[in-house]
Amino acid sequence: MDGYDVVIGELGTAAGKIGDTIALADGTNLEDTAGGNAQAFGDAGVHTALQSFGNTWELAKQILQSRSASAGQALLSTATSYRVLEQGNTTMFGGR
Repeated sequence: MDGYDVVIGELGTAAGKIGDTIALADGTNLEDTAGGNAQAFGDAGVHTALQSFGNTWELAKQILQSRSASAGQALLSTATSYRVLEQGNTTMFGGR
């Protein structure tokens, strides 16, 4: 025994928390940070820079959400694999 145990339910819980966290960012759109009124900034260059900044970070947010969703899915897949393995072991060794 190596001292490591897997609590299958915790894998699902962690995946759910990842999903909940990702959902919090769904309502944000960093591309709209600068707004549409360049004159409000007093200089078109400032507006353009802020738009570029927002676009870059919106893309980064989307990538992070996608990778996080993949991690959550991997946790769920791992939990399923452990359940199947445990059921097979239980059946093989005469358990319920």
